[in-house]
Amino acid sequence: MDVTTPSLPLTDAHAHLNCDDNALEELAYRREHAVATCLSTATLAEWERANDLLASADVEGDAPLCVSFGIHPWEATAHEPSECAEAYRRCAAIGEIGLDDLWCDVPLPRQIAVFEQQLQWAADLHKPIVLHTKGQEARIAAMVADFPEPVLVHWYSGPLDIFERFAEAACSFTLGPDCSEEDELGHALLCALSPERILTETDGMEGILWAAGQKTGSTSDLSLIETTLSRTTLALARARNADPHIMACQLRKNFELFYALN
Repeated sequence: MDVTTPSLPLTDAHAHLNCDDNALEELAYRREHAVATCLSTATLAEWERANDLLASADVEGDAPLCVSFGIHPWEATAHEPSECAEAYRRCAAIGEIGLDDLWCDVPLPRQIAVFEQQLQWAADLHKPIVLHTKGQEARIAAMVADFPEPVLVHWYSGPLDIFERFAEAACSFTLGPDCSEEDELGHALLCALSPERILTETDGMEGILWAAGQKTGSTSDLSLIETTLSRTTLALARARNADPHIMACQLRKNFELFYALN
């Protein structure tokens, strides 16, 4: 089967918009190709830009498109959570939020303080959360073990035993653009989770390139969005011996339920 088969309803549960000038073109592509998308914004400037672009995008389409907001751990010194009340109230989910001690220079105590405050905002506003867990998987699993709202773990790459702790807490997971059944964690993500707990994502054009081993490169080939999501959806269906269209429809349903779009 061609991985760009247009009949599959595709779902991108977590995507950062390009910072360059083709963001409107990307939005148009996502609408025209019926890619259900949640745009992830990590600062107030990104939040405002995404909403301005959506307001100005003159593109029709049936696929839902929403925006999440959360102070990313890399941006934990950019804002105080108290400054972000309007974004928290209006966003589809609070995220991505969490902790990172591998790719981040922000002191961990500052990250923890911001994360804890954002968890409280999400609980108070009854918002789902999207987690960034790099290097701090065990700590985060403990912090969200009793969280009262839906939890989505974005592009998990941590220890298998901590994956199991998140799964036992009924967290959902996105399958990143590098997901493969060839390793133990990839097999668990593809096969061990309940079908209702799985979503697909690209992390945006830069995420697709990064997963392909390209630290830099052109983000103008928007067909990579469709190719990547189709490939992941087909891999998931193959791993579960499921019909690809039925699997794709399940992913779309999961997306709409998590982000409360229906």
